[in-house]
Amino acid sequence: MSLKQTRGESVSQGGIETTTRLAQGQLFSRFVLTLMLCFVAIQLIVTALLIYQQDFQAKQMMTSLKSEYQRLLIFESSDKLEHVLLSYPEKLLDNSMSVIKQTGKVNQDFIAGVAIDQTPISLDAFLLTDSSWLDFLLAQPYLSIKLSPEKAPLEEGKQKVNDVEYWLVLNVPAKLSALIEKWVFVGLILALLSILISFIVWRLIGDTLQPLHALAKGLDNHKVGQGVSEQEALLDMSALSVEAKLQEKQRHHASKGLEALNQGVNQVMYSLKGANLSMSHTLDAIAHDLRTPLSRILLSTEKALASSHSDLSDETVYHKNEVLRLVAALSDCAESASQATGLLTTLMKINDEAIGRHEIVKDSVSLKELSLNVMSWYEEIAEEKGIGLSANQVPDIVCQTDPKRLTQILVNLVDNSIKYSERGDEIQLCWGMKGHDCFISVKDTGIGIEADKQEAIFERLYRVDHSRSQSGYGLGLAMVKVMLDSLNASISVSSELGVGSEFCVLLSQPSSSTR
Repeated sequence: MSLKQTRGESVSQGGIETTTRLAQGQLFSRFVLTLMLCFVAIQLIVTALLIYQQDFQAKQMMTSLKSEYQRLLIFESSDKLEHVLLSYPEKLLDNSMSVIKQTGKVNQDFIAGVAIDQTPISLDAFLLTDSSWLDFLLAQPYLSIKLSPEKAPLEEGKQKVNDVEYWLVLNVPAKLSALIEKWVFVGLILALLSILISFIVWRLIGDTLQPLHALAKGLDNHKVGQGVSEQEALLDMSALSVEAKLQEKQRHHASKGLEALNQGVNQVMYSLKGANLSMSHTLDAIAHDLRTPLSRILLSTEKALASSHSDLSDETVYHKNEVLRLVAALSDCAESASQATGLLTTLMKINDEAIGRHEIVKDSVSLKELSLNVMSWYEEIAEEKGIGLSANQVPDIVCQTDPKRLTQILVNLVDNSIKYSERGDEIQLCWGMKGHDCFISVKDTGIGIEADKQEAIFERLYRVDHSRSQSGYGLGLAMVKVMLDSLNASISVSSELGVGSEFCVLLSQPSSSTR
């Protein structure tokens, strides 16, 4: 089943618009990543500030409560302190604190505040004066401060009794739970803010790059339009002309930047398409005007040559010599006219291929069968020149391409190899796969091409042999190049002077189209 290239198919396979939209997605992804990293940094800074704030407020509250409770112990009594603590525990509960009564070094009794699961606690190990705000990060379980005033040293001879001490204790894990709630709240705010900012930036990027997408779409359509008919090209030019006029009227309302670029490139595309169509018409007219008189000259000379041979027997020797000279002149005229006609015809084919005048029809092509057919056409010519012509016996490859164009490409390459090979040289055709794509190559052991001339051989009318000792117009490889461009294929050349050349055609394939 044949496959015809349409506008939709070409665009769906990926073009400039796809590239610009992919670039937009990559730009937005980088912005989102940068935004997330900034918000993570902000969250870490906020966390450190919250921990420092909690540590500062807790120490300030503990110092304040110490002064208040110490006053009761000094001027009232321990019973009064316990009564106040049991009657009004709200300050302790709100600040995750407890008051512990310690008798001796071991016995500890919970008085009021936040309950403590484990007792006794080594209160001396968690003194408020020895801690820093980083202790919150290290998950220090408690902060403690002694409420009882310091005792005077015992006099000599008196026995020490079990002292009763009151301690104010901060439950750090309970305090951190409140900190975590604040941290989660800040994180949610930052997450919602990042979503909102990302949405706004996505819309801004899309609106800003919309003229660029429109420009890319126009370029894609222009590329696809190279394969349409002349009538369609004229319709496209009319549409572009109307669009250009509308854009000219709205120029003072349009935004700057990419919109101006879009308008400018659309106008350039309109001008280039008009110039291209005009050039094509001009070339057609010139070719027609030249080909018609050349054809008449060719027909006249052939007719004169035919009549001169039939009347040659009736003339005298002098007239025979004159006739022979006229025949030679007419033969030169016929040969020159034929060469000029061939040159014009080839140039017209290259021009038609370059502007996409003929439709591309893809079908399944057997590279082995195609190569053997082309070889059969050149077997006699190669044998006459003493050149070996063979094919590398490898498994067949079937690919999707235009069979007519690929045949013409292979014909030109084989013809070129025979033309620049000498007796005893070898020419070999080969085909195969390179990754997911097909290739077909023509390799010879001919005269080779100098390295600095290998890029120029695909230019029109360029010939490596400047002496023009070989026949031809220097258009064969130029034809190959424009046909490969229309097939979205490529060609590479590897050559060494005096060793030979290899031309390799790489045919890009859609996935799962070869076997």
